Amino acid sequence: TGSSTQHKGVTPDVKLPTALDPEQFGESSSPSALPWDEIRGTMYQKTPVINDRVIAGLNKSYNDRLKKDAALNRFVNETEEARKNLHDTKISLNETVRKKEMEEAEKRSAAAKLNTKIAGKEKEQPGGELFELDDEYLREGLFVLSDLITTKIG
Repeated sequence: TGSSTQHKGVTPDVKLPTALDPEQFGESSSPSALPWDEIRGTMYQKTPVINDRVIAGLNKSYNDRLKKDAALNRFVNETEEARKNLHDTKISLNETVRKKEMEEAEKRSAAAKLNTKIAGKEKEQPGGELFELDDEYLREGLFVLSDLITTKIG
C-alpha cells in the first residue's frame, strides 16, 4: 500500500496478551524515531485464502481456547500481573512489608508455572520425548496456525 509501519506498527489478526505498552516501549517512544510516512503504493493482489471470515474464525477459536485452556488463562493472568507491576511505581520501604510482598509474588509465580505440553493424537515425537514448549507465544502461535490449516484443509 505504500503505508509505513513507523509509529503505527502492524495490526495483528489475532491479538495475544502483552505486558508492554507500544506507546511506552514501541519504536515511536524513541525521540529519534522516524515520522510516519507514505510512499506511492505498488500493485498487488490480496490472497483469497485469508479473508475476514477466516480471521474471525481464528479469533473465535482463540477466544474458545481462552475459556478452556488453563495454561493460556494462567499466561493471560501472568501477563496482566506483569502489566500491573510495570505501571506500579511505588514499593514499600518498610522491610517487613516489602519482604511479605516479595514472598507473595514468588508464591504466585511458583503456583503459576506453566505446563505447556501440546498433546495431540501422537503424544510422542520420534525419539520418545514429549513435545514441550516453554514459550507461550510460540505455543499459541502454533495453535492459531493449526486452526488456519484446519480451516483451509477441513
